[in-house]
Amino acid sequence: MLDSIWKPDLFFANEKGANFHEVTTDNKLLRIFKNGNVLYSIR
Repeated sequence: MLDSIWKPDLFFANEKGANFHEVTTDNKLLRIFKNGNVLYSIR
């Protein structure tokens, strides 16, 4: 389901450097509330 939901491509202005740590399984959370709010978290 996560792949079918649009997610913005976020960036930090004036960033010096960043990277994603490679892990064996994705650590993502998607929660859709009854009022329509969407919570998406990735670590």
